[in-house]
Amino acid sequence: MKNSLGQFKRKTNNTIRRILRSCVYFILICLILYNILYMFNNVFKSKKYAKIFNIYISTEKENEMAPTIKKNSLIIGVKIKEEDIKEKQIIGYDIDNSIKYHRLIKINNNDNEIIYITKADSNYNIDIEYKQRENIKSRILINIPNLGFLFKIFESKITTSIIIIYLI
Repeated sequence: MKNSLGQFKRKTNNTIRRILRSCVYFILICLILYNILYMFNNVFKSKKYAKIFNIYISTEKENEMAPTIKKNSLIIGVKIKEEDIKEKQIIGYDIDNSIKYHRLIKINNNDNEIIYITKADSNYNIDIEYKQRENIKSRILINIPNLGFLFKIFESKITTSIIIIYLI
């Protein structure tokens, strides 16, 4: 009886170790893929975010959207169609080749040109610059707090160099 209990504990420990190892490998593979996509976008397209098909992956670098989106959050957004853009929604727009997420406050139709007025949740005033349709890229699909810090590490050139050397 005592021997079978010991075998059960060993099997359970081995199973837990395998599951944890698989999780660590999965996270490492995701980080490496993100690094490759980020490097590709940064080098060839001068973008500071990763884009796979209609999905945008970026990190929040400021605390403007707190408490909704905290600094160092990983944000996964999905491409937004014009008919899906609604007021009070958090939208991602391209500014200086990076994705920034702000809340859409109002949609104005001036002289057959639609202008989008946004505001950060932690700011009192609306944004100075108005957005146009071609600037609006995405809406938030997933917001994961604190995981963006890990992805920021993988955006550095030193980390990219280490990964390339490791892969070789």
